[in-house]
Amino acid sequence: MHRLQSQMIETELAGIVGPEYVLTEEADRTIYGVDYFWVPRLLIDRGELPPLPDFVVLPETVEQLSAVIRLANVYKIPVIPWGGGSGTQGGIVPVYGGITVDLKRLSRIIDIDAQSQTVTAQAGINGFDLECALNEHGFM
Repeated sequence: MHRLQSQMIETELAGIVGPEYVLTEEADRTIYGVDYFWVPRLLIDRGELPPLPDFVVLPETVEQLSAVIRLANVYKIPVIPWGGGSGTQGGIVPVYGGITVDLKRLSRIIDIDAQSQTVTAQAGINGFDLECALNEHGFM
C-alpha cells in the first residue's frame, strides 16, 4: 500500500472509531498477526515478521463496525475479524495485509431470554463474562 493511501485510510478510520482505537505501530500489528497457528510463530522464532495487518481497529458500536467494513470495501482492503487470537488454524493471519478488526469493545449482552433459553450478545463478549451473566439468570 502506498504511504499516501495508507495515511488517508488511517485518517478515515480514526474518524470512524477515534484515533486512539486505530493501531498502526509494528508491535501492535505483530500481536494481531499471530494466533496459535504454528506458521507465524515459526517465522517469529526465525527472527522474521509474520504477515501483518496494515491497521488494527477497535470499534465500539455496530455502526462503527459497519462503517469500517464499508471503508474497506471502497479501498478493496481485506478485513480480518479478531476474537481474541485463540484460534489454532491461522484464520486471523493477514496474508494480504488489510484491516484487523478487534471485536473486544463489542461486548454487550443484548438480551437473555429465560423462556426460550437464548442469549443475544455482541461478537466480542468474553466467554467468562457471558457465563457469569447466564449464571446470574439461573443458567448453570
